[in-house]
Amino acid sequence: MDYTTVGLLASIRRRASIPTTATTGGANADLLAYANEEIRLRLCAQILSVREEYLVRSSDVTLTSATSYRIPHRALGGKLRRVSLVDANGHEVELPRLEPERLEDFTSTGQLFGYYLRSAYVVLVPSASSTFTTLRLSYHCRPNELVASGFGIISAINTTTGVLTVDSSTGITTSTPVDLVKATSPFESMSIDLTPTAVADGTHVTILAASLPSDLAVNDYVCLAQQSPVPQLPAEYHPILAQRSAVKYLEAQGAEELATAQGVLEQMEASVLDLITPRVDAGCQKIINRHGTLGGSWRYRLRGV
Repeated sequence: MDYTTVGLLASIRRRASIPTTATTGGANADLLAYANEEIRLRLCAQILSVREEYLVRSSDVTLTSATSYRIPHRALGGKLRRVSLVDANGHEVELPRLEPERLEDFTSTGQLFGYYLRSAYVVLVPSASSTFTTLRLSYHCRPNELVASGFGIISAINTTTGVLTVDSSTGITTSTPVDLVKATSPFESMSIDLTPTAVADGTHVTILAASLPSDLAVNDYVCLAQQSPVPQLPAEYHPILAQRSAVKYLEAQGAEELATAQGVLEQMEASVLDLITPRVDAGCQKIINRHGTLGGSWRYRLRGV
């Protein structure tokens, strides 16, 4: 099955009987615009609603004397999944979120109580500590914009030199950050915002070898940052995306087939959630009361930070 934008566009046209010739509202660029809007405004919300850790990635920031740290710019909705501290041994401790109205209750020094949000920043209270070296910001990563060109398909990987052989490096330069996108479901960005150290011969892109993910494989993609040739959703959601995009096209055209297409969409969406949740069928997720007698209190766990 073709999961790329080529396959997506063919599916949209088939569902809405859109001719392949460019027409007003039916050109490839128009259909991809519909698809990108549906991913951002509808499908991400559906997938996140099941709370099964889809789209999650983390950004590690070295702690300094600063008290505020910017939320990753690719965080979906500017939201964070979790804020935690990591020490030199890799031990991680979650930080609690504080209410800005109660900051006066946490004015003592020598102990890190938590954090609060201010615009696009995480602000530590009262300040960072030398006990921990890293601030880890976990977030739901915004899916990349769908494109039909400007990416390379990897055919060979040199893990020593960092040279990636691709079918085309058109548009990729040493001043354009790139993402490495997986070619299999859920088509996530394995590494983001990497700057190539060299681009040569139209088929070779060199990236710092230490930055290459261990599971990078032939047929994966080198894309301009925040772009992807494949919808970054579980494969089961690709037909939903195609149907949603078809519905948006029919709606814009005022087509008589709109009601029928919407009915099909409702049936599809009623079924797809059962396919993506729960992500582990055996057993159940354990819930621990961290504030109870056995779970302990966050304030005691952070004492001495």
